[in-house]
Amino acid sequence: MKGRTLRILLALVLALLTMAPAPRASTIPTEDTFAKMPSSDPTTGLEAVETDDGPTPQGKITASESEPAIGNVIGHFTPPGGGWPVGLEHDGKGRLYLTELISDTVFLIDTSGAKISEFSYLPATRQGIGITTDGTYIYLTDADDDEVNVYTLEGTFVSSFTVSGQSAFPEGITYNPATGHLYMVDGDTVHDFNGGDHIFEYTLSGTLVYTYPLASTSTDGIAYDPQRCSYWVYDSNSDTVTHYDLNFNVMEAFSGTIKAGFSAGEGVAVITDILYVSAVYSNTIVAFDIAGAASACKRIYLPLVLRG
Repeated sequence: MKGRTLRILLALVLALLTMAPAPRASTIPTEDTFAKMPSSDPTTGLEAVETDDGPTPQGKITASESEPAIGNVIGHFTPPGGGWPVGLEHDGKGRLYLTELISDTVFLIDTSGAKISEFSYLPATRQGIGITTDGTYIYLTDADDDEVNVYTLEGTFVSSFTVSGQSAFPEGITYNPATGHLYMVDGDTVHDFNGGDHIFEYTLSGTLVYTYPLASTSTDGIAYDPQRCSYWVYDSNSDTVTHYDLNFNVMEAFSGTIKAGFSAGEGVAVITDILYVSAVYSNTIVAFDIAGAASACKRIYLPLVLRG
């Protein structure tokens, strides 16, 4: 009887053992586990990516969490010149125009920072900030004389027009080939007699066409994005890159060069899916990923006379 009882007990034990769940894998974190975990910016809670200069916030602000993130830093380089890069613009051929304040020079560079050509903007321009091109001429804002100066692509001064009625410190400027007009940033926040930041639209000869108010406090750089039918604007006070439609309605935004570990920015330029921003006092051009940015190409806009 005892032998039969023992066999029954052994059978029960074996049955219980076969029904037991498999042991769970250890959840104790290791160094490899931490290496794979993204860091975050404690001030914003944004996920960060590691670069040579430390964590860089991704910084996307969008209406939908399902949209791809924009604003990741994907590279940076040191441009030529004396150390203060300001204005930026795409030349339409995959290269960048750059204005540099210490050397009073306009540079044409590739996207690694290598110099292709240069010319001095003196004496016609005393403080060259914003720069753009229509493919035939270069347009340069002069923050000292409150004007836009026109040069050939080789650097010969051609003409100028005043913007003193609109701005006491003209900064960024860009060209929109769809309208054939220039769009200029008013960077003066101290003597602003227009009641806040604005974008001014001009013909190529300097006739004011329209004024767009901005929800911004210290606007610096502007770039037209032909791929998305939109504009990118950098604000150094809030360190924000804002993406606007053609009527300058906000579509999205992300944190700029300061959050990326550099100084405040200034000029901006777009080449397909990359936005370049000049970090002036870091003597650096920072490249941000904008591949997932919204497009305004299918939006319908009222004619100027109906906008009010």
